[in-house]
Amino acid sequence: MFPVEDPELINRICSEIIPVYLNDNTRARLLQADGTYIRAKAIKGGQEHRSQYELLESAKAHEAAQTFPLNMNLGGKSPKKRIHTKQK
Repeated sequence: MFPVEDPELINRICSEIIPVYLNDNTRARLLQADGTYIRAKAIKGGQEHRSQYELLESAKAHEAAQTFPLNMNLGGKSPKKRIHTKQK
């Protein structure tokens, strides 16, 4: 876990990413009261949701629209640049 301080990223996580994972009914597991897990199942006749595929499709759509930041800056801090020096 790590803090997410950028309001835009917080909004995106809460509105786009978490709901996709919560709707997963294909590969998700549900924790039972006894500590065991069972696989989530789609309601008969309902639409199947597989979070990883849906997130990949969403990323492709954002990239195609050029709205997906390829070089995200988390927390408003500039990433540190590595300086390569030749060793003698």
